[in-house]
Amino acid sequence: MSCAHHSTVEIWHIPTIPDTSIIDHLKSMLSADEQLRAQQMRIAAQRNTYITSHVAVREIIAKHLDIPAHAVELLIDEHGKPYIQGSKPLFFNLSHTGQYALLGLSRHCAIGIDIETIDQQRNCLAIAKRFFSTNEYDWLRRKNPEALMTRFHQLWCHKEAYLKAKGTGLRGGLSSFTLSEKDLFDTININDDDNHAWYLSSIDVPSLYQAALAVDCSNSRIDIRYWQAPEHG
Repeated sequence: MSCAHHSTVEIWHIPTIPDTSIIDHLKSMLSADEQLRAQQMRIAAQRNTYITSHVAVREIIAKHLDIPAHAVELLIDEHGKPYIQGSKPLFFNLSHTGQYALLGLSRHCAIGIDIETIDQQRNCLAIAKRFFSTNEYDWLRRKNPEALMTRFHQLWCHKEAYLKAKGTGLRGGLSSFTLSEKDLFDTININDDDNHAWYLSSIDVPSLYQAALAVDCSNSRIDIRYWQAPEHG
């Protein structure tokens, strides 16, 4: 069963901070494990996006829990989905790509979010044939190249957001359910194997990207917010 009451879902837009001095300051706010992971990233742009988004998550969650950002302990469940321990329930999900990240957060709704860079070099049909359902591949292959590029990335975001919300991630199988092209333009309802209702919709993001949200609250209010790096020095 999905939650019945009105609930707010915050969607935080987190553009990557490119300034090296600010990034160095932000990195010091991460846990030792996160700092090590950032250090192992060889591509500066990816490293900056990782650092920016993970600091943002800590700051935003800290405000909700009324604790210092360094006291936020991010744990990983058996499916690789991050969560926090605490007396106040808080559902959240982070996705980052290129120079951008999105954080979905709610007190009442289980949540999944996905953002993808529209990659013009990607062989969309080959990927769709391998990972999507037969019906999805069929309607995608009838698109002209430009529409194919857009619809493929929209479809991927919707499917991954749903699988992340369920907690399985991509291991749940992108072909385990089928969406039509029309589904990408409405808020749609999917009942999973446990008859748990999920609601999928697109998120407005800059034109280089596509993004989608999945929640288990039917009448949630979406609250769009923009994160800014903390002042320092």
